[in-house]
Amino acid sequence: MNERQKKLLEYLIDKGEAKNKELLKLSGDYTNMTLWRDLEKLEAEGLIKRIWGGAMIIDDTPSEREHNFNFRIRQNTAAKEEISKIAADLIKPSRSYYFDAGSTIYTMTRFLPDERYTVITSAANVAVELAHRSKCSVTLLGGQLDAVTLSCSGSQSLDMLSDLNVEVAIMATSGYTSHTGFTCGSLNESQLKKSVINKSRVTIMLLDNDKVGNNLPYTFSRLGNIDALITDIVTDELVFDCERQNVKLFYPGDGLTSAKRKSMIYD
Repeated sequence: MNERQKKLLEYLIDKGEAKNKELLKLSGDYTNMTLWRDLEKLEAEGLIKRIWGGAMIIDDTPSEREHNFNFRIRQNTAAKEEISKIAADLIKPSRSYYFDAGSTIYTMTRFLPDERYTVITSAANVAVELAHRSKCSVTLLGGQLDAVTLSCSGSQSLDMLSDLNVEVAIMATSGYTSHTGFTCGSLNESQLKKSVINKSRVTIMLLDNDKVGNNLPYTFSRLGNIDALITDIVTDELVFDCERQNVKLFYPGDGLTSAKRKSMIYD
């Protein structure tokens, strides 16, 4: 999306729906035809619906917007790709991994070469993406499939996970504050994430800047419960908190080589 289209989408997210005459005022170079093309593009991507004389956001409640995968995969893409490249570089063949659900995790899978990975995941879309790689062994947890987040959770997922071994868990979060820790919007998802973190030998959390400051209903982990944090936003407070709780902090431009990051995780 260009900046004009992003402004349109942000306005509709905030308002829920708006008339064309409101939307025309958002950009000084808007004409009726330009607005029509921008709305057509956003509708084609499944983000909005055009209505008589205006447009509306498809997911018009905060909780739905937070978890809608088609919406999130198109947000903050540059940051997610930077984080995903670092995470993908940490994945080593012939080891047992858990890949959480989430748009950043899904982005990460696209950077993985076709190697012999053993992956457990709760995300149907992640499983399908990995299945395209002939050498990858994928176990998809059962349970209740959330049609919006494309992830499985619930008692069946927990039961299946209990018989599986996880060496390294690559986790995602919908929100983070220093006070509430890592949060998500689903109780079932929170319980599954907690179980994975408790079971894994190493936990790596992916956190893009859009999630910092968000506080959703369910805390599934504190900073001190993870081993490494990969993020694109670094503050003095975060650096201090990571050092105090012995959490390894990776970010674009951190000056660390690939070999150094791997040694910090695996050695």
